[in-house]
Amino acid sequence: MTLMKMALTYSSAWSLLLLLGSCQTETPTPATITTTTPVTTTSNTEEFAAPPAVVLLDTATIDTALPVQKIERPSRLPAQLTFDTLYYNYDTITMGDVIKHDFNFVNTGERPLSISNVQGSCGCTIASYPFVDIAPQEQGKIQSKFDSKGKLGNQKTTVTVYSNAVPSQRVLVLEGYVLPKPE
Repeated sequence: MTLMKMALTYSSAWSLLLLLGSCQTETPTPATITTTTPVTTTSNTEEFAAPPAVVLLDTATIDTALPVQKIERPSRLPAQLTFDTLYYNYDTITMGDVIKHDFNFVNTGERPLSISNVQGSCGCTIASYPFVDIAPQEQGKIQSKFDSKGKLGNQKTTVTVYSNAVPSQRVLVLEGYVLPKPE
């Protein structure tokens, strides 16, 4: 073996010993430290045998371990969608009129509110919503539009709002009476 390999083997053994020794609270005793002994081969060169395993006993006991402390974290309430009103009565309109109404809301939760979709109950009712998250205590609105074309009499349509709030679905109601168009 070359002198370089011998030095690497010897330094690797000491590195392992230092690494293992650094985990202990006490300095290792000379009885636990061993070195490699040279082995003579037939070619009259010295080779070092693999270092023996170093066994270091851990002297720490279970009694010295500190108990784990649980940290209480403040709970944050989920997003909550609070509307000014869930119901809008547009009273009496004439067939063909288009009614627009904004349902205003506030996120009264402690987490951001994300509205994923709004859906009208029929093709005559459409709605739009904010596509960005609403921060806690911030306001927003759901814009709804009812087209009375082809409708007569009492009309009650809904807009369902889907979000990450609790509860995850809220139903908004548009109601009124549609008169026939004068001829």
